[in-house]
Amino acid sequence: VYAYYLLPMSMIVVCVMIAGRETQNNGILKMLALPVSRKALSLAKFCVLMFYLFMEMVVFLAVFVVAGMVAASTMGITETLPVLYLLKWCVGLFLTMLPCLAAMWAITVLFEKPLLSVGLNLLLVIPGILAANTPLWIAYPYCYSGYLVSCSLHDFTAETSDSAFALMPFLPCAIAVFSALLALSVTQFGKKEMR
Repeated sequence: VYAYYLLPMSMIVVCVMIAGRETQNNGILKMLALPVSRKALSLAKFCVLMFYLFMEMVVFLAVFVVAGMVAASTMGITETLPVLYLLKWCVGLFLTMLPCLAAMWAITVLFEKPLLSVGLNLLLVIPGILAANTPLWIAYPYCYSGYLVSCSLHDFTAETSDSAFALMPFLPCAIAVFSALLALSVTQFGKKEMR
């Protein structure tokens, strides 16, 4: 639930809040009047989004570790918590979420109405679990992080690890999707306001 829905939905809120702050009191016009290129401003805002995603991953890891320690101590389990294993999956979630974040940012840049941006992003997040169960999941960035978690859960519960998250077909496609969507958002950022 976290990888498929909660994480993307929280990032949709952050995207819309950033866009709302720049349109409030004509902030975008003031920002575009600065001697900084529109592309640099868009990339800086995307870096802020990535930092929010990073902070969310850190909070998720900390809460997971604390909850695991409390659960282990109340149940009398003496084994140590696999913090490096959790850290590995948090890094994986962060990296697989980047193309989705680029898609969300591109939609937020393209549609100036916050309600339209939120609605379209939510409409694309909701069928993520369905898209992950098709062969075309590789072209749908909204399901990447959920697919990673689904593969790891399947490998953990099954005897074999035949559904391991294959990097080779995924990585080139994810990089292409990320690059195309980020380039779209960078080129379109502030274009309407500059006219």
